[in-house]
Formats: sequence, structure tokens, C-alpha cells
Amino acid sequence: MRGPKPAYPIALTVEEAQQLQQLVRAHRTPQTLAMRARIILTAHAHPEQSNQQIAEAVSTTDRTVRAWRGRWVKTHSLVDAPRSGAPRRFSPSGARASHSHRL
Repeated sequence: MRGPKPAYPIALTVEEAQQLQQLVRAHRTPQTLAMRARIILTAHAHPEQSNQQIAEAVSTTDRTVRAWRGRWVKTHSLVDAPRSGAPRRFSPSGARASHSHRL
């Protein structure tokens, strides 16, 4: 085994595993969400693997694997956390309207 033992062991219920597998298989799942699901499923199926080995298996970095394993253990969610900083000043629809006046 390469690398240290992962700090966040992943234990999924049958329902969670099925939901994650459906995300991976669905054609309309955004690729970022599908990769996160593959990370969690691989970590669950192979608890002996290091983050680096899981990263190689799903074609990402060990930093990404560590981040999503930790987030899954804390929240059981694959969605992005809220961003810090000031809220948007303009809505996307308002931005499009202002660009049309320039053309």
C-alpha cells in the first residue's frame, strides 16, 4: 500500500451506495459530481487503499480525494460548500441585458 492510511474511513449504507452508483451511471450527471461519487464509492469498496491509489483509479489528485472524503464524512453530501466573499452585485440575467445594449 502506497501512502498513509486514510484519515476518513468511508462506510456507506446500501441506499447511499445505490444513490452514488446511479449518479455515476446517469448520462446527465455533471462530471464533477460523478467524479466525487466515484471517489466515495472507491473509498468504500477498497478501504485499504491510500488516497493516492484512489486518485489514480479515478484520474484525479490525492488532494481532491482527501477533500471529498472529509466532506463526505462531515456532511454526507457531494455538493459544493457555500463560497465566501461578497454576494453577487448583478444577477446573470441582468448582466446579459446590459451586454445586449453594447452590440
